Amino acid sequence: MGSRKFGLKLLGTHLLMSVIQFFLYLILFSIFQDSKIYQWFMGIVFILIFWLVIYSDASYYGQNDIKRNNYFHYKGFIAGVIATLPGILFYMGSLIYAPIGILLRLWLIPYVQVYVSLASAMPHLTIILALLFPLVSGFSYRDGIRRRNKVLKAIEKKDSQRVELSKRSIK
Repeated sequence: MGSRKFGLKLLGTHLLMSVIQFFLYLILFSIFQDSKIYQWFMGIVFILIFWLVIYSDASYYGQNDIKRNNYFHYKGFIAGVIATLPGILFYMGSLIYAPIGILLRLWLIPYVQVYVSLASAMPHLTIILALLFPLVSGFSYRDGIRRRNKVLKAIEKKDSQRVELSKRSIK
């Protein structure tokens, strides 16, 4: 899978996660509106879930690319930049026309608690949050090497056990 296709896949994952987390936000953040601790806890949970899904997706693709001899160490970073383009465009648009900032906040809904708490730094803080995505996807893609080696070791261990078990049955 090429970087562009992988980037579009990550873009779709980002969009899906933003939609899901938007509805979860409406439900979960309305429960304890006055509790700052709950709000921050849920905000951190949103970020962790988002990053976990991106990690899982990117490392899986990295693992498969190694298996297919199609691995390039920079591919995850390029795909992450492609998936970040809407956030960058929304940021630039919000500088020109303030209501576009609503689209930017919807796009970056996993970081909702950060930009609610730091509203005075908006929209400039959102570009930093958007640029975290290529880093997470890039390093996660590179983790595919570790995951692939883990699978190969498990296969090797199973094969060696098979040889040992077959020796026992011959006796």
